[in-house]
Amino acid sequence: MNDRFRTAIAASASALALICAAATIDAAHAVDNDNIAIEWNMPAQPLTDALIAWSERSDFVVLVEDDLIAGLQSPALSGAYTSQEALDRLLAASGLAYRIGDNGTLIVTPRLQTASLAVPTDRDGAVSAGDARRADPLEERVDRPAQDSEGEQEDSSVVPDEIVVTGTRIRGAPPTAPVRVVTRTEIDQSGFGDVGDLVRSFPEMFAGGQNPGVIASTGGAGNQNVSNASTVNLRGVGTDATLVLLNGRRLAGDTYFQAVDISAIPLTAVDRVEIVTDGASSLYGSDAVAGVVNFILREEFEGAELTARIGGATRGGAVEQSYAALGGIALGRFHALANYEYARQDGVTAGERDLTSEAVAGAHLLRPQERHSLFLSTRGDLTDRLALSADAILSNRNVDYLHQPFETAAPLNISTDSPAFTVGSTLEWDMTQDWRISMNGVVSRSRNDGWTRSPTSDSNTRYENVLDYAEILVEGSIGGLPSGDVRTAFGGGWRHEDHQRSSETAPSLSVGGERDIGYAFAEALIPLVEESQERFLLQSLTVSLAVRFEDYSDFGSTTTPKVGVRYEPFERLTLRGTWGESFRAPSFQQLFSAQTALLYPASVFREPGGGDVIYATGGNPDLGPERSRSWTAGADLEVDGDAPVTLSATLFEIDY
Repeated sequence: MNDRFRTAIAASASALALICAAATIDAAHAVDNDNIAIEWNMPAQPLTDALIAWSERSDFVVLVEDDLIAGLQSPALSGAYTSQEALDRLLAASGLAYRIGDNGTLIVTPRLQTASLAVPTDRDGAVSAGDARRADPLEERVDRPAQDSEGEQEDSSVVPDEIVVTGTRIRGAPPTAPVRVVTRTEIDQSGFGDVGDLVRSFPEMFAGGQNPGVIASTGGAGNQNVSNASTVNLRGVGTDATLVLLNGRRLAGDTYFQAVDISAIPLTAVDRVEIVTDGASSLYGSDAVAGVVNFILREEFEGAELTARIGGATRGGAVEQSYAALGGIALGRFHALANYEYARQDGVTAGERDLTSEAVAGAHLLRPQERHSLFLSTRGDLTDRLALSADAILSNRNVDYLHQPFETAAPLNISTDSPAFTVGSTLEWDMTQDWRISMNGVVSRSRNDGWTRSPTSDSNTRYENVLDYAEILVEGSIGGLPSGDVRTAFGGGWRHEDHQRSSETAPSLSVGGERDIGYAFAEALIPLVEESQERFLLQSLTVSLAVRFEDYSDFGSTTTPKVGVRYEPFERLTLRGTWGESFRAPSFQQLFSAQTALLYPASVFREPGGGDVIYATGGNPDLGPERSRSWTAGADLEVDGDAPVTLSATLFEIDY
């Protein structure tokens, strides 16, 4: 046995005895006995102790790696459950999975997600997206028998915490769109120091445009990076065509292009990142043309954690340092978490690299930046069925750099401060075994104060973005088909957006606008063929339908549908496909910015023959939404073994 593993059964048993016991256990017998519900009365305690107590009452020997459960807590467990139902509840908030080995041992493992894999799905139907705040860590259950539905009906007070993954609003709905999850373990192993660097390493992302290291050009707003922000650009379609969520909630945009600046999110507070590479306006509204990226922050943590990181470029400059402190407490039904992070990165100038030795030596290729971030989270179970949670993230970034594209241009010393905050709260009510109501409220603000100082004059620009919204979500099962219950989610909400650009030195360039959006949405998961492992080439077939209606106060209304199909011909192989429409509302800058014309040398645009070019820009208040149609077709194959792997392939098309 590997020295890093230990057995979580009676503390007095030796490792040799455990191995012998594991080799003789009859796995089939263990599964058969799991249909019997027994009474459990276990207090909240360290997960190690809980697994020991669970193993003593089950037919499994449990093997678990030391590092996986160090410092983890299990919830209290009270009631009549089968042994595996009890284990599900003990591991629900741990982010751990389990599988049954050939010799009858039950092995606790990390969540089965790697850099290029789709989300593993629970054979009992537990998987999907974090738009609801109650997004529990993903689980993988292998060789698990079907739950005893009659037993569940007998205890209607127990509401399973099925997982919600970005890409659906329905608890436990397996996704039909391609979904990728990056876990906390992968984040730690990546070596990256901030969220922006992490996201830019994903092959689905385009790392140009509005990201650090991209020098401002005249190629349009998509290549300007006023505040040195980090943005998300799926498939290269555009930062304004990728929806970014934090714990399933929208965030206020940045500067005039109004994409979300993800560099404000402290990396040490991130539990996982969920990526949907498919149009999702039917579920989430405007901006989700290329897909959705959802940052799920840590929710339950007890203890303290200190981290420090320092690094630099081998050719000089770009020294990075970050320091973070994470602390959490759990008091019965209440828990709280706080995370503070400080990060600083030195710049890189043109004179520090041979490639740019002929440029202005002091001009910055990589801008120096300093950032403070604070994340706070609380959750309390008011009753067995009612829970209230709230979280807040506050940040401030400062960037100071020299911009001088060529020797004859005036040197510009640019300084930008970017404070931002988002506060959200969720009230969840488990009405019955099958039905749940969630009510969300969010207040989000960002501001960018920029000063540009030249030898002859100073100028300033302030961008302010406001986002407020409230939403209600109802989801549950309506039954009705011989092949299974139809599961549905529906709801609606109101959102207010406001954008202001102002200048003390040039008041005539000030511009602003606001809009109110009312919306309603519905989604249904319809099982056409009941799941059964007895049918070859037709184990299960489900269809998902979604539609969303949005009404904008400034340009009108729009409706977007989506259809998805998920087909399992046999165990471990899933075929999936989607078709849908998406849209993007015009930004305030596109609607209301003033008409301007600038004179440039033709060489700036790589036009031969000399001369000048008039570059005209400006807003158009008569713009309507941009629209897209997209489809995906893909397959996921689970390969069982000592290290289970899921192989995924997806073909897609976006007509934008």
